[in-house]
Amino acid sequence: MVRIIRTAIIFFSLFCLQSISAQTCSVEIVDVTPVPRADLLCLVVEYESSQLDSVRLTISAQEIDTTVRADESVVIICMACDDVISDTLRLSDPSLMECQDFLTLDSLDCPGTCTIDEVTISEIVCNSDSTIQFLLDFFYDDVTNEFFDVFDDSGNVVYTGRYDSLPVVIHGFPWPGSGRFVIEVADNDNADCSAAGTGESPMCEPGCGFDMELLSLECDSTDLRARILVSCSESADSFRVAFGGVDQGMYSCSGEVISIGPIFLDSALFTIIEVRDLMDTSCAATRIVSNVCINGTCDLADLVAEPYGCTDDKYLVDVDLEREDVGSDSCIIQIGDEIIGTYAYSDVPVTLGPFPDRGREELRVLVTDQIFEYCTDFTEVLWEGCPRDSCEDQLSIVSTTCDDDIPFVLMQLDCRDTTYDYAVVYVESEDTIASGICTDTLALISLRLPSTPDRVLRLRVAYWSSDGDTCRSNITVDNPCYECTLESIAITDIECDSNGLLNFTLDAVHDEPDGTMVNVFGNFREELGTYRLSDFPIRLLGVRPRDSDDQFLLVSLNEDCRVETEFPTPDCLDERPCSDQDFIITEGQCEEREVQLIIVGETLPDTGSYEIFIDGISQGTYDHTEFPILSEPILADGQTVSVVLVLTTPDGVQCEYVERYELPTCTVSSTNPALPQVAIISRSSGIELYWSEPVLARTDIILYDLYGRQLTQAAVRAGDLSLKIAWPDGALGLRFVHVVGTGTYKIIR
Repeated sequence: MVRIIRTAIIFFSLFCLQSISAQTCSVEIVDVTPVPRADLLCLVVEYESSQLDSVRLTISAQEIDTTVRADESVVIICMACDDVISDTLRLSDPSLMECQDFLTLDSLDCPGTCTIDEVTISEIVCNSDSTIQFLLDFFYDDVTNEFFDVFDDSGNVVYTGRYDSLPVVIHGFPWPGSGRFVIEVADNDNADCSAAGTGESPMCEPGCGFDMELLSLECDSTDLRARILVSCSESADSFRVAFGGVDQGMYSCSGEVISIGPIFLDSALFTIIEVRDLMDTSCAATRIVSNVCINGTCDLADLVAEPYGCTDDKYLVDVDLEREDVGSDSCIIQIGDEIIGTYAYSDVPVTLGPFPDRGREELRVLVTDQIFEYCTDFTEVLWEGCPRDSCEDQLSIVSTTCDDDIPFVLMQLDCRDTTYDYAVVYVESEDTIASGICTDTLALISLRLPSTPDRVLRLRVAYWSSDGDTCRSNITVDNPCYECTLESIAITDIECDSNGLLNFTLDAVHDEPDGTMVNVFGNFREELGTYRLSDFPIRLLGVRPRDSDDQFLLVSLNEDCRVETEFPTPDCLDERPCSDQDFIITEGQCEEREVQLIIVGETLPDTGSYEIFIDGISQGTYDHTEFPILSEPILADGQTVSVVLVLTTPDGVQCEYVERYELPTCTVSSTNPALPQVAIISRSSGIELYWSEPVLARTDIILYDLYGRQLTQAAVRAGDLSLKIAWPDGALGLRFVHVVGTGTYKIIR
């Protein structure tokens, strides 16, 4: 009788297990598990017996144990590993040797000794932030863990990596000063298994360094191609690029996307992209990348993060994801700016935490492949906070009124289930304007607020019970006394001067006292001066025009009271260096009364830099390669905003592009409740969209690349529930999917 025995083998092998049993025997060996213990070899023998009170265990007729009770069903044998070469393990009835079961144990290898040796440090270069980076490699054998740690000479862990990812580039190692420096490499599970390595520290000058971003990596038949973006330090003006040891030429620090390759790597699994300063060869940046012609394209998708549970005001997060053609066995998980740890893909889904509860917050979960940094996926999830009474559920605004320019607000606090102390603070002055106690009832809180010209009133409400439940909420209330007294503005007598500038007359219709001061802004949000309303109408001279069919003007009393207009460009300005173009605006996340706009520059000129303004507030300056742009959160209550893009061309010419956009009213979510919810899944072959219920009308789907260029367009028909779109050729990296009616979504391919 031959039986396959289930085994778990660590550090040594167990082969050829044959089982021969007497036909009437009531003893049966079920499983044998070898376990290493230092220089000993231990076997865990599991067996079954329905009749025996004890069993006898022997190896090659040498008795090991005769006192183990049968109902325990486990015998553990430990012996010197040198004493075991090939033996027969026998389990029997102490009195009836015919009642027995035995195994023949062949080729028992002793536990190995963990070894780390031959630590080499090479390709040492300086970074711009007073750190260095270097290539680390070493020999290892019989290690007891998948990971190793790298220590500096102070005993601090500076890097944790996987053995199977060697060689690795150590980034951000603190500059140790001139001369030789020492690092130590140790097994993550066994600190005694370690070895030291030494390197020669370069003379790092302040400002030396490059930041290299890998935008795409793809296989063209058998050749490897890549696209990178290099940012230079202040001291560098040019650099040379090598790809897999093949020189790719010299480039200037212009911020342009660089295409490198093709190179042929044959059977090599990995290669290095290197950026090195032309004058100071110790100043460089390197990146290990996968040979995707062999490894395939790494793809992480369908990342799901779900926070749950609270214990002692701490919570956990479940993380799950799909993966295809990943380049390693593990990934790095990051929440916000904090790296939580490295996890094997085989352990996913994984539970992270516990984390301290900070109340309601948005968690951004990022997963990156351990080896390939371009292989990543992220998601954002809202953590509602540990269970406690909800301010938003139990607090409501009953009414707002205005009496002689004094705003009054009536609030209701539901405390029918317990007793609450409460306090209301007016945020603008941080003054407590109401406090009290409500006992098992509905409390009406009447607030008399300071007179203010602001459009909205901001309150902070807190309440707490005797058993420790606490809740705080920031509430924004429309000011019932708000009234913008600037009604309109008029532009007349428009003409051009000899320098190509504009002269015109500006007048304002208003109900303000004549001495009230207002600010005037022209094209490019250029300040044209501060004036008394009693001075109007005023003549404005030498206003810089924009290259467009219309010119812009804004008169502002304050942030909440302003009037803007556009007027036709006169015929005397007929030479225009800029083309007339439009751009696309769509909505990103919309909740908690705020929305983020996504600005897609698909039709805009693709040279130069853009400064973006929303209602006169700068959103920053971006290179054309950085589109689409996600704006800062904007208070959204259905108002219309002006989005202005000011282009500065490489020749120094400025062009202005303007769009008006009507914001939604963001109370909880921008998603239209009349539209079914959509789920988007990114796979290696393309994207899949699934709706929660059949769509009511044809819905357009547009796929944009990292630079806001339209890759493809499709549509889902009325009544359909799903749609599949194949990836266009070369579609690698960050993508945006715009679904009409529900917004724009980021995906990773």
